[in-house]
Amino acid sequence: MGSSSQTLPAQIPDTPLEPELAEFLSSIRQKVLQRAGSMPGIDALRQASRDARLCWSLSGPALTSSQSNEFGMLTRMYSPPEAEPDRLLIYLHGGGWAMLDLDTHDRLMRAYALRAKWNIIALDYPLAPETRFPQSLTACASTVERIIESVKTAGLSPGNIVLGGDSSGANLALSVELDRQSRGEKPLGGLLLNYGVYDSDMSRASYRRFVGSPYLLSAERMEFFWSQYCSTLQSREDPRAAPLRTDPALLAKLPPVHLTIAAQDVLVDENLLFSDKLNAAGVSVTRQIYAEAAHAFLEAVDCSPVADRAIANGVNWLGRL
Repeated sequence: MGSSSQTLPAQIPDTPLEPELAEFLSSIRQKVLQRAGSMPGIDALRQASRDARLCWSLSGPALTSSQSNEFGMLTRMYSPPEAEPDRLLIYLHGGGWAMLDLDTHDRLMRAYALRAKWNIIALDYPLAPETRFPQSLTACASTVERIIESVKTAGLSPGNIVLGGDSSGANLALSVELDRQSRGEKPLGGLLLNYGVYDSDMSRASYRRFVGSPYLLSAERMEFFWSQYCSTLQSREDPRAAPLRTDPALLAKLPPVHLTIAAQDVLVDENLLFSDKLNAAGVSVTRQIYAEAAHAFLEAVDCSPVADRAIANGVNWLGRL
């Protein structure tokens, strides 16, 4: 169902960004630029990116959540009313492995929890460059295993657990499950992957096509993020960091995958290639491409119709597992 082309396939029209989403992304971009400048260091970028999102992310529908350090890192659990007791989504936020946190993704987590009626545990994993690849991946894998072992005591099997994430969080979630499969563990129930980072090759056409305002992600910003996450160019080519390079035999062991793809994203080409590679490996893949969407668009939940539609599609997929 995918295309191996390095440009947008014919079924994706050349569509303007959804107006509500364009306004949302422009606001974040302008706030970050005003507070951190055009070439910020990691500390300034972290603070400005967090500040630009908090007012929106911490407002909206109310849902009780609780924080814990019992799994080896800070986690936040969302337990919606009438939650399915035997369903759990473990989620890793995006931010180039180097920024954003539980608060910047709080509204998105509440949306998934309330609409799916699933319990969610969000991970506040250690950020780069203080913790780089592979240590950050190891930390995520260890926490996921601790959560799996903990909920087993409540009768929840790995097959009823979905691992998810957006952008770099999707990269980490995918690599955690690939690591589990390389060790022969029982597969999780599925992977919910939103506009993920799947490769370190930035020569593809989409990196040149989607540049400037209001887009938040660029080739320059991705190069910065990769430099924070991987200490050497060689480590960027490791399949654990760039899972598009994973051996098809290992990919074939993955559980069902739901891919949310923003068509106007520097990462769209690698997302499409990854979808094709999963299909070729025989993995059950549900791929949703949003022509009027850009990277990070799910953060605009409740003000962007395309974000709400994408979340609804993800929730429907969760319900079919």
